[in-house]
Amino acid sequence: MPVTDWQKRILSQFVPSVSPIILAADPDSLLQNEHILAGLQERGFSLLWFEDPIAFRYAYESRFRGREQGEERKGLVVLAQVSAAELDKLPYDILAKASRLTFGLAELFPKLNGAVVSTLEPADLDALYDAHARHATEALGEAATKEFALRHVFGIDADLVQTPVDLLRILLQRHYPGRRVPPALDQWFIAAIQGRFENWPLRNIVPDREAFFDFLQASNAADPTRLLRPPCLFPYRLPYWAASELVASSRQLEALRQGLDEEMLILRSP
Repeated sequence: MPVTDWQKRILSQFVPSVSPIILAADPDSLLQNEHILAGLQERGFSLLWFEDPIAFRYAYESRFRGREQGEERKGLVVLAQVSAAELDKLPYDILAKASRLTFGLAELFPKLNGAVVSTLEPADLDALYDAHARHATEALGEAATKEFALRHVFGIDADLVQTPVDLLRILLQRHYPGRRVPPALDQWFIAAIQGRFENWPLRNIVPDREAFFDFLQASNAADPTRLLRPPCLFPYRLPYWAASELVASSRQLEALRQGLDEEMLILRSP
């Protein structure tokens, strides 16, 4: 996987030979990304983690002390999962000859609510960074950031979920690949749509993949084409049907195989 834009932005701030040591405050663990670590090493930097002061002092003394003409000359990056202010806890002799950098979600996403952004998986940051650059025109509060992340990271727009078919499609797109959505975003989504789906067990089927598929299996209609005609989508009961028969009943249905002996129906995009 290539280095993404937010990773390039971080790597560009590490310039060899600027100072023998660079202290990097990393409160949100952004520098633990494998592409960033590999990029630092490709630039000739040696890496040393600051976690325990005694272990750090031993590693520094045994590997780097007195080697200004060797590894330290190429550049030593001290990685610390602390705030910028907490870098002052490092030994004075290292602070005296080091430059400092700080990397956090607040610096990458200044217009979004930090508490909400921190709930996302590292893999979600690529899409969020791109959306932030393109669409975040003003500072957003907590609720607006949740809506922003759902729309641009997960492809879920609560305003467009008006019918049972809309909801079913959204939940299938989410649960079939098993993608994780932070609970705080789920709660916001449920609150946004619950007035339109009062008889649906949203608190179960929105966050829980297994509960959603159990719900689909337990609820069906005698005529499979009713799946396509809201608002009569739920509740319904359906006896066993072969997937091939259901697909033959409508061009809007498609069968996806699960394992060796199960198939799941999905709605084709309009």
